Amino acid sequence: MSFIIIILAFLLITPAIGAPTLEEFAEKLKPLAQNKSVQADFTQTRHLNDLDFDMVINGEFAQEAGSRLVWITTKPLHSICLITSQGMKFWDGETKKTTSLVADKYPWIQLIFKLQSQWMNGDLLALKQDFTIEIVDDHTIKLTPLATAIQMFFKEITIHFNAKYDAVENVVFKEKTDDLITLEFENVINNQTIPEKTFQIP
Repeated sequence: MSFIIIILAFLLITPAIGAPTLEEFAEKLKPLAQNKSVQADFTQTRHLNDLDFDMVINGEFAQEAGSRLVWITTKPLHSICLITSQGMKFWDGETKKTTSLVADKYPWIQLIFKLQSQWMNGDLLALKQDFTIEIVDDHTIKLTPLATAIQMFFKEITIHFNAKYDAVENVVFKEKTDDLITLEFENVINNQTIPEKTFQIP
């Protein structure tokens, strides 16, 4: 009986020893928080469970901290999505048309801009306002949304940081339908001047 008690105690204690606290994890992310800009190539894969089918999009991502961010898809179609706290512009490469939305009229744009800025900069204290945060391992956190506006779209978001804690390696969004959207980042460049043309809509 004493042997069983020892084993149970070990199993209960081991996760607490191995997993960093939220404060410890936030400390590890200090290099990420110091980034003033980031540029990267990305691959987005959306898995549709009902069809057992993957939709893959490739492109480029760039962000100036607290200012603006842009998603440029290059395959299979070309498009540009520019987001700031004031609004969003979407350019469709097929139609050559631009759609502009103002944040005052569409508050979810400000939410998207805020959340993307927070998880790209590893701002866990800010993320705590809208999510419960679970430390999965030394490089991974899982966010469960508290805000209704986020719950409408996602059940949870898992973010994995690189070995140096100065970049996000991948993000997995679990939708309400249980479909998954996976964003993978490669060729990450931090704190380099981003050409102005990167943020320009044709």
